[in-house]
Amino acid sequence: MGFGVAPSFPPSVAVVGGRLLAASAVFLLPRWTSGPHWNQIHTYAVIFGTLLGSMIVSFLGFIGSARGDLYFKVVVDVLAAAFMATLGRRIKSAVSNV
Repeated sequence: MGFGVAPSFPPSVAVVGGRLLAASAVFLLPRWTSGPHWNQIHTYAVIFGTLLGSMIVSFLGFIGSARGDLYFKVVVDVLAAAFMATLGRRIKSAVSNV
C-alpha cells in the first residue's frame, strides 16, 4: 500500500488486518495440524500457498519500477514456483509409497 498503489489507505487498517490474519493462523494451524488426517502434503500446501501469496502480493511493490527489476522478479518467481511444484511431486510420491 505504501508503494503508491493506495497512499491514502489508512495504515491502521493494514496493521489490524495483518494482525487478524496472523492471529487466525496462530489459532487455526495447530488445530488443523493435530488432526488425524494431516500429513506432509498438507504441510507442503500451507508453505507453498504462503510463498505463492507472498510472491503475488509483492508485485505491488514493482509498480513503476525499472523493467529489469520486474523481469528479474518474474523469472525468479517462476523458478521458485517450478522448484516448489517439483518438491510437491516428490512429497506426494513419497507419501503415496508409504
